[in-house]
Amino acid sequence: MVKHASTGRVLVVTDSSACLPARVADRPHVRVLPISILLDDCELADGPETAPRVYAALAAGERVRSSPPTAAEYVKAMEEGDFDAAVVITPAVEFTVMYRNASVARRLATRPVEVVDCRTAAAAQSLVVLAVIDAVEGGASAPEAAAVAREVAGRADLLAALPTMRAVEQNASLPDSRPGRVGAAVPSLFRFHDGTVAHVGDMPGVDPVDALRRACGAGDGPSLVFHAAEERLARRLASLLPGRPRVVPFSPAMAVHTGPGWIGVAWLEP
Repeated sequence: MVKHASTGRVLVVTDSSACLPARVADRPHVRVLPISILLDDCELADGPETAPRVYAALAAGERVRSSPPTAAEYVKAMEEGDFDAAVVITPAVEFTVMYRNASVARRLATRPVEVVDCRTAAAAQSLVVLAVIDAVEGGASAPEAAAVAREVAGRADLLAALPTMRAVEQNASLPDSRPGRVGAAVPSLFRFHDGTVAHVGDMPGVDPVDALRRACGAGDGPSLVFHAAEERLARRLASLLPGRPRVVPFSPAMAVHTGPGWIGVAWLEP
């Protein structure tokens, strides 16, 4: 079947790891595919409401796994509703198989679909999705919205911190800060950018909120503050940044892999 480009109504599809604000995720032209979280005794849909159960399981040392949306689930989302085309935004391919699954689904879908690897994750992915939604609501076609996604993805940055020793101890596998330094257990800053996670610096005895405020490049443009079970610190950080950005919860499904206790800020470079 030949698929023709459309300038009609466009559906925006992403996944629950994007930390998309609830009132945006509920819009009729937005679909958020939940990641499944697998505990020993049950399966949960990723989302803020399941965070306490997931964090409790992690703290207790229980086996916790996650399962991303399948190609079949992406196809179903792509073809839902009375839309002419769809744009799918996934996390960086280095972090998850979602881009591959969505790309397979694109070939199976019966309507035109654009799939974009946003080259980042979490709240930075949310900023890319929000830009795509704005473009679609402004009348952009699917190819035009995908072009917006790629341009914004190139400007998206994210800085995250493990602000306490408790958070450090709960995160078993982290990038080293420098050659010869392995597994140093101190509060630290990390940068998620262009498919990589890099250690930025240690914060022994430093206020993590102030360290994030000084290290991030958030200006007057779009930004989001996020947290994984550290809402108080996240709200203090947001109060100190330009524009007092919205605070969103970190995806419990991501915390399965990164551990809990994070706070951070995502922003778009000018």
